[in-house]
Amino acid sequence: MLASSHELNPMRGPALQLSCSFPDDQTWFRSSLTLFFLASSLLLSQTAQGQGGGLGGGLGGFEPAVSYPNEAYYTALLVYRDGDLERALEMFESANRRTRKDINGQWIDAIPVYAMMAECYWHLGDMAAVRQSVDSAFQLAIRYRGWLANPIWENVLNTGVQVARPTGLWPQATAVNRLPIQNRMQYRSGQRLTEQNLARANGAFEEANIKVIDIAEVMRGLATASYRRRMLMGPLSDQDSLANELIDATKYPAGLQLPIARNLIGAMRAAEKFSSRRDTDAVQDAAVNATFNGGAHPLTPVTLMCQASALAGSEQPAGAVPIAAGVANTAACLEQYEWIGEAMQLAAGCAATPQQAEAVRQTATTAATALLRKSRLATLHCLIAAADAAVTAGQLDAAETLLSQAQSLSMRRDVLQPRLDAYGAFVAGRLAAAQGSSAGLAAPSKLDAAMTIMKSFALERKNRNRPIISMPRIYQLELVRLAAGRKLGGQSSDKLLEHYCDEPPDVLWRRDPVDALSSVMVDRTAAFAARLDLAAARNDGQSVLMRADELLGYRFRSRLPMGGRLLQVRSFVRSSDQLLDPKVAELRNKAPDIVKSLRKAVLAPVPAGLDALQTRANELEADTAAVALSRFNMPRTMPPPLNEKTDIKRIPKRTGLLTFIYSGNKIYVTLAADAKVNMWVINGGSRVSSEIGRVLRGIGVGKVRGKRLPEDDSWRAEAANLRRRHLIPDDELITASLFDELVIVPDGPLWYLPFELLPIGEDDSPLLGDTMQIRYAATPGLAFRPTAIPATSRVLGISVDKFFAPRDPEANESIVQSIADSVTDAVRLPEQVGTPTSLLGNSVGHLLVAAPVTPNMATPLAVGLAPYDRSLPQGSLAAWMRFPAKVPASVILPGFRSSVEVGQMGTGDELFSIVCGLQSAGVRSVLVSRWIVGGNSSALALREFVQELPFTGMVKSWQRSRMILRQAEIDPTAEPMLTQADQDREGITGDEPFFWAGYMIAAPMDQAESGLAATP
Repeated sequence: MLASSHELNPMRGPALQLSCSFPDDQTWFRSSLTLFFLASSLLLSQTAQGQGGGLGGGLGGFEPAVSYPNEAYYTALLVYRDGDLERALEMFESANRRTRKDINGQWIDAIPVYAMMAECYWHLGDMAAVRQSVDSAFQLAIRYRGWLANPIWENVLNTGVQVARPTGLWPQATAVNRLPIQNRMQYRSGQRLTEQNLARANGAFEEANIKVIDIAEVMRGLATASYRRRMLMGPLSDQDSLANELIDATKYPAGLQLPIARNLIGAMRAAEKFSSRRDTDAVQDAAVNATFNGGAHPLTPVTLMCQASALAGSEQPAGAVPIAAGVANTAACLEQYEWIGEAMQLAAGCAATPQQAEAVRQTATTAATALLRKSRLATLHCLIAAADAAVTAGQLDAAETLLSQAQSLSMRRDVLQPRLDAYGAFVAGRLAAAQGSSAGLAAPSKLDAAMTIMKSFALERKNRNRPIISMPRIYQLELVRLAAGRKLGGQSSDKLLEHYCDEPPDVLWRRDPVDALSSVMVDRTAAFAARLDLAAARNDGQSVLMRADELLGYRFRSRLPMGGRLLQVRSFVRSSDQLLDPKVAELRNKAPDIVKSLRKAVLAPVPAGLDALQTRANELEADTAAVALSRFNMPRTMPPPLNEKTDIKRIPKRTGLLTFIYSGNKIYVTLAADAKVNMWVINGGSRVSSEIGRVLRGIGVGKVRGKRLPEDDSWRAEAANLRRRHLIPDDELITASLFDELVIVPDGPLWYLPFELLPIGEDDSPLLGDTMQIRYAATPGLAFRPTAIPATSRVLGISVDKFFAPRDPEANESIVQSIADSVTDAVRLPEQVGTPTSLLGNSVGHLLVAAPVTPNMATPLAVGLAPYDRSLPQGSLAAWMRFPAKVPASVILPGFRSSVEVGQMGTGDELFSIVCGLQSAGVRSVLVSRWIVGGNSSALALREFVQELPFTGMVKSWQRSRMILRQAEIDPTAEPMLTQADQDREGITGDEPFFWAGYMIAAPMDQAESGLAATP
């Protein structure tokens, strides 16, 4: 009996299935009847179902009037090269709908369509769509494995045909020998109709036929998709199974010996190997197959582009420049204009010297001029790349002209190139910095405007109000973050997270500086936190400490302009050799000339006069921005990173480093001492805030009604409970017998907690601050590494407001004068020195600001320090971090006002920012208050403190002054922060925690803090 069925697969189209059974003695009838039903079925179904290759179905055929890809594809290609991305994408989508469909779905003629759709999405800034398109191209090539054996390769060259030289190009492009590659080749498709083939096909069968195909364009599309996939996936490419499967599916057909055919396939495979990050093989294959007998073929530009891009990641990146020039010449000759600008951008990034950059500028400018009527895409890209190279070469006028021309072209109605606009904004930022503009000032500058345009595309791109990822490295980071905790392609997520938490590699700056800079500016908090969680899951205390340092440092840098890159430049060029890691100092000695020139300017004598000093500062800041936007990969120097191999071993005897770091609702705690690190986890981190609030209210902080000062020591029970239940559960872990000093790195609300108040044991046991010396640090690295040498001046600068006696100006002035008289060298600011605090330089070694300092919780770095310069651009904390970067070595802020002063538990960000910001600006040690006290108690403590500060350093001098304060009797009527109810009390002493516990010292550990130091 005969049974037949048609099974419809919505993804593959209808497939014919036959099953036959015959009596054993009717073999001859079986074959005849099988062929009969096969022929009948094919004749009935091929035309309707599109499974045949002929003009109406049948047992095979030839399609002389149809060529693949379809004509709509080539029309869309022209529009793409003309610069209108949206229209080009619509036309490619239309061409995609017209591609051939067979029993397997789309055919290989859709490969170049998908490749060019990926190119459109790339320039529009939709990385997910790029991935989807290149995956589709790869899957088609893999699905039709063996398709390279089907073209009739003997006809690939139009032997004896002379290709006409292109007109309107530059001489090097015109001189390219263009091979006469056939764009309408015969392609054998399907199989001979036999019973055996039918059985093997399991019903999914296509009869043998001949098609006409532009096989070179299909291969070029696959090579293009391979190149773009590498740009998209970056370091993840070598773990890409699809890319490796593609290489396996496009092997040389068995028995194919025709040289030109092997050359074309080899060129395509070079791009495929580049896609899978096999750069050595890709470079070797490209060197052999990029041309044939000195002639260029359709795959030459993309193959050379792969070779140049691979060389950009080598130790000799300048070797990519001449190859990129070759890409431009051959692409112009072959009318593949899209590769010209891409090649010029790479050449501009790899130019090692001003002379080489000037050569790139000339080449790109020549190409832009010649291509204006041929390809607005190529012209725009070349103009921007030429301007990029001109800035590197120091030809600023030429760069300005080129950018102006690019902007005029980009503003045309029929030109839409958002990725190129972002690249142009980056180059405009470089030019603005080279012309004297800087970033982060009170009023937006040209540089700020350019960065805003770049950020809009790189970090804020949307499609129909839906945020999309527009930059490759950010897309890669998101892939890794989502895979955290699992194995990803043979590499651990931990290693991959480390790569993306680190600074972008040099090769990325050369290939795509917008991608590199945006990857520094994007929020990477989740990636840093994931690394921290992975280390905690392994119970690896040392790794948790290291990653806590990385996360805290990143949190500070991420709120700065350019993701902290400006800060890194300042720190890198201004720090003395003795403050830098030896490897970093060696790198600085080998840095590019632009870095050496800036360091020389920083070390030059400071000019006299405020106007001259401000002019110098502006010049240095512009040069800083120029370095930050150069392709020099800056090492992390601020906040100083913790050295895993040496720093923990350097912790002095009887000294402990106690670090807290929030991760979700958990707090990871490490205690480093005696060259080892203990670790424990606090669950329910959200409860810690309320516990801290109870302790603070218990000592009078945040109260506005009733008695502020407690009448008993009931707060001790709350403090002991907080220590034992939430912070340090083991009573034996931190004791007076183990430590003389404890350096604490708080996080979150723990910044508001005076750890000095925690009982070391039971409620009535001695306090932590009474049994050991305590200091604080914003990051573990800042606990080890000072950001400045000790003060070279003993002069104390004093800036005051109505702080000690707000309602009695005369009493307030008397107190201030008594503090000034207590030291040998004191100057009043601004009465004696009217210079803004950020420009004091070495004239003041220590700065006391006895005035309320109220931070802006939304922008902590906008806080002003001294009252007299808060209205000036130079008066903010952000201004302190800018050049000239010569600031007092010690800063005392007894009037800093955190959120707990008004009874609100914040995030601790204002305290973290002020401490980390000042030390990043070059301040060595900081005293800052968690809440304001004022009055005679503060006057007494500060008077004793500043006397000893220049001689014994901040930690020891404060320890002495705190002891004196706690023993002193306090007049409640002279304390403005006490309520009326407190003023009736008698016998109040400075031992009340409200008076002394709010001050915290942030100073480097185990460093000489006293005495004068020589200028580096």
